[in-house]
Amino acid sequence: MLRLPITFTGELKSIVTWCENDTEFSPVITKYNKDKHWSAISLRGYGKDIYQIGKGGVLGTDEVDELQDTPLFRELKIHKILEKIPAETERVRLMKLKAGTKISKHTDKVDKDIKSGKIIRLHIPVITHKKILMKSWLKNLTVETNFKKGECWWLDVSRAHEVDNNSDVDRIHLVIDIFNNDAIREYFNRPNLDDFESVWEIFKQNKEWFPHVRSYHIKHRLMWGQVYFKNNVVITHQKYKRDNKLGNAVAKAGDTILHQIVAKERDGSAQKTIEEFFEFVNGNVWLTVRENNNRANAFYRKVGMDQVGKISWAQGKMPGLVWKKEKGS
Repeated sequence: MLRLPITFTGELKSIVTWCENDTEFSPVITKYNKDKHWSAISLRGYGKDIYQIGKGGVLGTDEVDELQDTPLFRELKIHKILEKIPAETERVRLMKLKAGTKISKHTDKVDKDIKSGKIIRLHIPVITHKKILMKSWLKNLTVETNFKKGECWWLDVSRAHEVDNNSDVDRIHLVIDIFNNDAIREYFNRPNLDDFESVWEIFKQNKEWFPHVRSYHIKHRLMWGQVYFKNNVVITHQKYKRDNKLGNAVAKAGDTILHQIVAKERDGSAQKTIEEFFEFVNGNVWLTVRENNNRANAFYRKVGMDQVGKISWAQGKMPGLVWKKEKGS
């Protein structure tokens, strides 16, 4: 489970308006949908009919036509959404789960392309609620989260998952199946929730330096793709969506803030890893640190960062420094 760095707002307006017309959806064919609470509409699929939501050979469905857009694809301006996703798409559907119902624990490995990894599945909530929870069983832990409207999430549906709609609204997601490629593989190859135990163990070993960091913070960073983990060194980070003031300095939209760096061993791995991180980000990197943390400040100077400002916390009682690594420096 991983949130992609893409958000949709205006692109969803026509979909929301169309869904408010209360159009009938087609029930999903599966043993987990006996009461027909789970349904879908085809926007791009194996036929022109919006109710033809199946895929030949999956769950006993017959062979169907070539992959093609349905009339709704153009009407709902789906191309504006797909333009932001760096991959060729297979099926694109609107999927509804009725209020007060659930989809029980299951996998989607009945689709051989999902099972093999040829296709991966993205979810974009269109109509949702804070009481709608997605639960996924991963390698070493079980995760339950709420996907917010307009976010774009990769859910590994080859693993067991379930959905509880505990709200009074029908949940509707735009579900996009994309063909895997090198760019997608590279993005999804970053640390994720499968790495939680290894990452959290390093933070626990350094608890004296990071007493405020909680396990749920790390889980969220992993889900949001905000952890760099190499050489037994963990870096948590975030890209700014807008200009952000750091003391008397200003980081620009698109710059990266480094929140924490923590190493399992003091063997030079931290320096090697932060230098690799600078290359990975390929942009300006900022961080703040207490002024009296001489060891950290010497380290940041050593790896080529410049002290560009001052900051303080605790109503000015705790002075700090602002450091910046300029792109390409």
